[in-house]
Amino acid sequence: SVMSDFSRGESIAKISELISYAKSSCINVLALTDTNLGGAIDFYQLCLDNKIKPIIGQKLIFNNISIILLCKDFDAYKILCKYSVDFQNTKDIIFSLNNLCLTKDESSHFVCLANTYNSELEIFFGNDFYTQVTFSEIKNNSSKLKRWAENKQICANCKGLDECKFNQGRYFELKLNDGFLEQV
Repeated sequence: SVMSDFSRGESIAKISELISYAKSSCINVLALTDTNLGGAIDFYQLCLDNKIKPIIGQKLIFNNISIILLCKDFDAYKILCKYSVDFQNTKDIIFSLNNLCLTKDESSHFVCLANTYNSELEIFFGNDFYTQVTFSEIKNNSSKLKRWAENKQICANCKGLDECKFNQGRYFELKLNDGFLEQV
């Protein structure tokens, strides 16, 4: 996923530059996860114009956790539009489901990626919740890596641990259906 200059203080990259880079690098799927939806429509159209499959998402930054919501369908995009302003004002708030604004039914339209494990999110999003695992987390902790591997919590064929996402032994395998995410 990428962020653009629509996320002040997070990125200075212009959407057109991100699309140009993706195209020149033969990247055929790209997710925009700004902290607001200001560039979503331009991103979506530019991706389509350049034969790149777009994924719309939004990054939510709480005091103690960062969450990325990726749209699985057009309803998800409409839900993000509904709550986007509320999601932009969470930096000083400690995360709780009450502060997330989503209903359980609305959550079924998203894939949720979190920078740290959270049991509330796992229960709320179910099989669509993933915790990011970075190489730096386990670089010097071989016992943690061994435990994850034994529990089949990391995928053996990923290019690097910094690209793996897991949830109780399920691998982060998604496909695109008309520009939206769908579980494999």
